[in-house]
Amino acid sequence: MKSIKIAVIATVTIQVAFANLAHAYSVNSAFTSKAVVKAVNTNGNSNANGNNGTNGNSGTNGNTGSNGNTGSNGNSGSTGNTGSNGNSGSTGSTGSNGNSGSNGASGSTGTTGQTNNNGNGQQDQTANHNDNNQNNPTGNGNNTGNQGNGLGNNCSGNQGNSASVGCAAGGGSNGSNSSNGTNGNNGNNGNNGNNGNNGNNGNNGNNGNNGNNGVNGNNGNNGNNGVNGNNGNNGNNGVNGNNGNNGNNGNNGNNGNNGNNGVNGNNGNNGDNGNNGNNGNNGINGNNGDNGNNGDNGNNGDNGINGDNGNNGDNGNNGTNGENGDNGTNGDNGTNGDNGTNGDNGSNGENGTNGDNGGDTPKPEKPSTQLEYKVKPLGLFYYDSITRIFNLTPDVDAKAVNTLEVDKFEKGFKVQKFWTILGGLGAQMQFYFTNASGLQNLLGFSIGLAPEKNKTALFTYFAKDTKELNLIKRHIPWKAEDLYEWSVGDSVFYESAGGVVFVAGAGIPFLKASTTVATQGSWRFYVQKIDDERVYVNATRAETKSAAAFAGTVALSVGQGALKDVGQGFSYEIDLSDFEAARAYEDMLKGNVVPLQKMAADSLNPFVQTVEANKNLLSGKTKAFVFGIPFMNVSTSKSNFYSVSNVKNLKEGLTVDNEYGIYSREVIGRLINRHKNRIKSFYGGVTKVTDKTNKLVSVDNKVQFSWFFEKDHGDSKSLNNAVEDAIQDTGLDYLAVKAPASQDLGYINVNLKVEADTNFTRALAGANKAAIFARMQKSLVNSIESYFKNGDKHNLCVTKDVDCKAQYSAESLKALGKIKDLSETLAANYGKDSKAFAQTYAKIGEQAWTNQFVFKAVLDQMRFCGSNVVYEVSGEKISNYQLQNVTSLDSVMCK
Repeated sequence: MKSIKIAVIATVTIQVAFANLAHAYSVNSAFTSKAVVKAVNTNGNSNANGNNGTNGNSGTNGNTGSNGNTGSNGNSGSTGNTGSNGNSGSTGSTGSNGNSGSNGASGSTGTTGQTNNNGNGQQDQTANHNDNNQNNPTGNGNNTGNQGNGLGNNCSGNQGNSASVGCAAGGGSNGSNSSNGTNGNNGNNGNNGNNGNNGNNGNNGNNGNNGNNGVNGNNGNNGNNGVNGNNGNNGNNGVNGNNGNNGNNGNNGNNGNNGNNGVNGNNGNNGDNGNNGNNGNNGINGNNGDNGNNGDNGNNGDNGINGDNGNNGDNGNNGTNGENGDNGTNGDNGTNGDNGTNGDNGSNGENGTNGDNGGDTPKPEKPSTQLEYKVKPLGLFYYDSITRIFNLTPDVDAKAVNTLEVDKFEKGFKVQKFWTILGGLGAQMQFYFTNASGLQNLLGFSIGLAPEKNKTALFTYFAKDTKELNLIKRHIPWKAEDLYEWSVGDSVFYESAGGVVFVAGAGIPFLKASTTVATQGSWRFYVQKIDDERVYVNATRAETKSAAAFAGTVALSVGQGALKDVGQGFSYEIDLSDFEAARAYEDMLKGNVVPLQKMAADSLNPFVQTVEANKNLLSGKTKAFVFGIPFMNVSTSKSNFYSVSNVKNLKEGLTVDNEYGIYSREVIGRLINRHKNRIKSFYGGVTKVTDKTNKLVSVDNKVQFSWFFEKDHGDSKSLNNAVEDAIQDTGLDYLAVKAPASQDLGYINVNLKVEADTNFTRALAGANKAAIFARMQKSLVNSIESYFKNGDKHNLCVTKDVDCKAQYSAESLKALGKIKDLSETLAANYGKDSKAFAQTYAKIGEQAWTNQFVFKAVLDQMRFCGSNVVYEVSGEKISNYQLQNVTSLDSVMCK
């Protein structure tokens, strides 16, 4: 159903907008995350022991325990039995002749091989293999068993479990170096193969096969997991599930309902009444008496007229043959065939039949209304991308000449490339009414479920000139060597998510309501190159739950969404010049962070260092209005979010806790590959810093207003309109700057940020707040008077039918009154309930964005308390224009 698709796209739009907001207003490094990293699977740690098994490969020194291969010389002993078996040994250590080699393991020489296996250091696996270790109290034979595991059928590993320590020294996994088995041919010392007779003990090594299973616990790479593949055969039973699809053919059985049309066949029974017309022939017998006149009581009496023709039947009396000439009489009836036209009336003759039966023929019943359903595929798809290019060449003359410079690229470019793709395929059940009429015939509803996969990437990099700008291509750096071509400072944020989407909808054509619920688990990675050999990475495991409900037509809908996102992760600095560190980095991007964690935990390993540990939570609600269809639409939304993050700097021993309330109002437009976005937002809350002893180091109540605009296919007119919109919303005339005349400017961006610290919060929540708000109200009233005294230069008044000044005065005083009331709640929670404090601050920010007069009144107070205004106009072709206005604390006016 189209409404379902719109609801899904709207949900994704909310998530994408939320991600943009999080990126634009990150509170330290943790704010950009949307989700939680789960605790590392401890079985994975066991697999990490398998990695120690890899160190066992360094136990290749066990191969130098070729003395174990001398045990293979025991194979030569078996050659004494059948020399061809010796040839099997040369075929590969994996040969069963290796079992004979395990007989050689009983030689003391094999014990030497175990000594090499001690390099494996897998003490944690000893318990799995000590069953037969009478001859190996050290448990090193278990590690040897691990080596045997690499040989599959090689008895060497099995002997590792047994006392046949030397056999295990044959190093099953080293046995994969089966060419060393060829060295076994050197084992003409196979005369020791007599010891190979002890290989009967090697049969006990079959118990060692259980040890192989233990090794599988480490590496899991062994074919024993292939046995699990047999479970995959059960998956073939899943194919039987496809037979369940044949159940859909059962829906064709619903076509059997069309058999109800066979009820129309009952109308065919009316045709039988036509046979009663033959009874009309019996009307000839009516000639026998006026009783036929009694037929006047029925329409059959008309047939009595035919009875006159029956008088002609008297002529029939001329011969019995005339009786046979009933057919001839029928010829007369052929005349009556005209009456046969009346035979349509003969249907009335059915009434005559009713006279005979003394009853009525039953009328066909109307088919009953039934609720039916059909199963259809449910497909989900969404894709979007945008490229942001910022010319870094500063524009130093723009304010003086009031016009931005263009096509000057001496300082190069900063580039951001963003893309996201979502896909899913499931099934939905569509319900409808058959044999219905009226509104019920139009009504339908559906439910569906689909697994979905979502990938998102944001690349940030620098280009020194236009040539390099066109040449540089970026992709996810899956391999460490991919980062060699990156410049210092280049970065990528990458998210891979998967989950399930539930959809439900109901309505009539062109007016429907729908609901979507999505649950996702994801890995989020941030990678930044910090010098020629090192990278900074953050890996966060996240879980996201979202829901949205929309109602409307195909092209117009309104709705509300909710989102909760939790995450947990770690940040590392990795030296990619080390082979093992580079491999651990690559494993991390595949979702396996265990190798990286192990290297970071090793204090003697200088190549991987843990920098930070982070936790974060984001939750909130959004109201949205969407006009258009997927890939071509405009949406407006208003959102309130609550953000919590905890970042532990493990190098400095400091912990930073953030709790912020966020308000955002967005207008997002898209026409296939063209984008136009405008966002007004505010965030405010508490930042606390503590040391290792949990002693409070600092507390800050940072607040920030932000006005943001971007368009990826902009021109001079678009840029001038954006600057005017910024002035209209803020009342800051000094933001005015002109774009060059009538040019295609490519990507354009306007960004205003206004910040204040704890002093402003103390003023709003302090004991002197009554005086503060009296001053703010005076500033507001004076601003309104001044503006309308000089006309309506910002085009605030859209109609002359109302008193615009009075309207803005009432609206502004109402908003400022709400801010004053909210400041009471702010003061009550200051230093006590950080969550309530942050959420209250977001509501203050929402009221401050009511119009330019309220915003300026709040900004004037921020200036007294110390503020920082940063304004930037930038883009692909225009030079980078920046304006900064910093004020210091006025201790008299800010208290």
